[in-house]
Amino acid sequence: MKFTATALLLVASLSALVAAQAPPPAPIGNRWKLRVTSWRMAIPAFSGWLDVRSGYAGFNWDPNYKGFVSSVSPLPKGQLRSDKGYGYLQPVKSIPGLYDLKFSPAGIPKIAGVLSTSFFPSVSVCGNVCNGNSLLYDTTPKDAKVVGLWVVYAKPNKAYALRWWSRETQMPAGHYPAYLWREKI
Repeated sequence: MKFTATALLLVASLSALVAAQAPPPAPIGNRWKLRVTSWRMAIPAFSGWLDVRSGYAGFNWDPNYKGFVSSVSPLPKGQLRSDKGYGYLQPVKSIPGLYDLKFSPAGIPKIAGVLSTSFFPSVSVCGNVCNGNSLLYDTTPKDAKVVGLWVVYAKPNKAYALRWWSRETQMPAGHYPAYLWREKI
């Protein structure tokens, strides 16, 4: 009896460890690196590979950084997955309709207002005029519109943090519109 209880405890511990590891790899063809750029002719102009620091997504923390592989599963809309963990949008407490893009290897946190199941790769063929090969989030999944957009705000040392703005309020001060491009690997 004691052996059975010990074996069950060991199996449960191993299951928890496996569940906390990075998500499974995406199917071939649904993998890319993510790059953030400013809108065309925008001031300030910025560009960099998406990176994760302390769970928060941003870019230009390290000028030599070359990005990480990510995917969305299932398609057409699903969870954002990468070797950095699961991607999700966490509400910014002080600004309604604004969400930090975050990643966690332990999975999506159980916090009110977190969004994680409607990331999707756009497939428009019009290039950067209409979000060409980018990654978006659908905060209104019951209709055919995408209402929000990616915005960035400056951090110290020319780094930027990436957020999703649902357009429910005025664009927050100090934030700039951005594209989140998918670069095939």
